[in-house]
Order: sequence, then structure tokens, then C-alpha cells
Amino acid sequence: MDKDHVLQNLRTSDNGNYIDFLRERLNAQGIEAIACDLGDEARGHRYALLLPHDGDAPWAWQLLQQAPGERDYCQLHSEAESIA
Repeated sequence: MDKDHVLQNLRTSDNGNYIDFLRERLNAQGIEAIACDLGDEARGHRYALLLPHDGDAPWAWQLLQQAPGERDYCQLHSEAESIA
């Protein structure tokens, strides 16, 4: 990647599992996405979902609109854990 290349930030969160879930969802559709831990000193959210290829942006945004929101993801995840 050249130094002028900019990664597009698709989503941020304090929930790393949710960001990983979204990354896996995009990767399953052939879109390269990167989950990034911004560290303890990050201002705002700690985790980010980054897109390295601008050409994938329209499809990535569409898939993210179809994905469960963070609250729904957390509810589904906690319900699944209580059943197990």
C-alpha cells in the first residue's frame, strides 16, 4: 500500500466482537475489510472496521445496512450464550 492510500473507516465501536462479526460478514462476500484495535488511548471508540479498496465501498455499505445493528448483535449473542 502506498503512503497516499487512505483506508476508509466503515464503522467504529467499543465492542471488538461486533467489529469482527462485521469484518467476517464482508469477507464472506469477497470484500476485504480490516478490523483494527486502536488501543487504550483511542479517543472515541476503540475498534474500527476499515476498507482498503475504495471500489468495494458501495457494496460494503449496502451489506452493513443489512447487518444487525450493534444492539441487536449483542442481544442475539447474549441469548445464544444463555441457551448454550
